[in-house]
Amino acid sequence: MIVALRWLGAGGFTFRVGRRMLAVDPYLTRIPFVRTWIGRVRPDESLAALALPWCDCILVTHSHFDHLSDVPAIAKRTGAVVAGSPNTCRLLALLGVPARQIREVGAGDRLSISGFDIEVMPAAHPRLPGFGPGPLPARLAPPLRAREYRMDVCLSFRVRAGTISMLTDTGGACFEAPRADILLASPRHPRAALTRLLRQVRPRLVVPCHWENIWRPLSRPIRPMLSAPALSLPPSRFMDPGRFALAVRETGVDARVFIPEILRENDIRTLL
Repeated sequence: MIVALRWLGAGGFTFRVGRRMLAVDPYLTRIPFVRTWIGRVRPDESLAALALPWCDCILVTHSHFDHLSDVPAIAKRTGAVVAGSPNTCRLLALLGVPARQIREVGAGDRLSISGFDIEVMPAAHPRLPGFGPGPLPARLAPPLRAREYRMDVCLSFRVRAGTISMLTDTGGACFEAPRADILLASPRHPRAALTRLLRQVRPRLVVPCHWENIWRPLSRPIRPMLSAPALSLPPSRFMDPGRFALAVRETGVDARVFIPEILRENDIRTLL
């Protein structure tokens, strides 16, 4: 049976076991940077259909536009069950996803969908000007503006299918992260936080994510993205998966770092 992992760009992945497909934060419509602040966000449904022709379950770590805006169209087309926070679920309903496909979850929850066993944990998100956490606007009318995809909480998921487990990035949240075979990790972590996370999870495989420029269409070669400003020198620099791989090796944790190509499916058993 095929067990495969595929990077969709940004923080998005698919985890396939045979004909069962689980997606995390699929974001395929790359809006121009100016659309982040001006105008409304409309998903490219034909592109999403090509990249994700079927899906059984979608997990949403948080409700920013680059994690959620493509999800309603994918869910309505495929019938996938979508699990996420209260803000995520309210936006899904507003954007036409049937109630039977929506699962509101929070840290500590466990659920099983289409043969995938899922544990929900808290996660942290870096501060982004204009996209801070909070309640959704009182009045929302589709199509939404990018800033109306407001985060309430950030979640991490451990997904298990058979003997293989995968953990989405915790964002450096201060809790005891569970063990997992595969860790989807952001290169944004300071060295101390990365070391702590890797020593807790003890992954066999680490896959960097959300490091490329999310405003470039998938039809163009990927480019790294500037990290959020920090109290360090330099305050911001381009995220480099190669530098991240070196940082992982320097933690002393015996884990392979794999940098995937966007939309290319990879056999997990070969990688492990």
